[in-house]
Amino acid sequence: MSLKFGAIVARFQVHKLHEGHIHLIDSVYKKCDEVIIMLGTPSKPNERNILSYDIRKQMVLEMYPKAFVVKIIDHNEDDLWSQHLDDLLTGFAQSGEVTLFGSRDSFKSLYTGKYPYEHVSEKEGLSGTASREEVINLQDYSKVDERFRAGIIHGFNLAIARQKEKIE
Repeated sequence: MSLKFGAIVARFQVHKLHEGHIHLIDSVYKKCDEVIIMLGTPSKPNERNILSYDIRKQMVLEMYPKAFVVKIIDHNEDDLWSQHLDDLLTGFAQSGEVTLFGSRDSFKSLYTGKYPYEHVSEKEGLSGTASREEVINLQDYSKVDERFRAGIIHGFNLAIARQKEKIE
């Protein structure tokens, strides 16, 4: 029996997966035997991509422990990025059929590879951008706990280290 693999290319640059992310992943699980989550990762962190691959991988695996989570490095040339994505999916394709899935702000317009693509309708009003802005604009400190404070300290020190890298 050939397995059906559903591959999602995403960033998930949020403090927790929101309902839109969960809807996308659950939709793919309903159609496929296995789910591969390809986490887009820049070669160097930047303002839009703050969380490391390892942090985001752990976040995904907390909710979806059976998912395959794979790093895909960003590339300025869409054709090279598409070829890299196809190369990463080759091992899965040897065990079955691979289909790419996406939703709002999908990678579809950039992808020039060989695998088929299916669109998953989004849940209206949900976006990672809104989720990040909620954390950035936090005013209700009654919900802040020790892990949140530890994250602020960690993030601040990473920002300082990055600034030193730019200067040197």
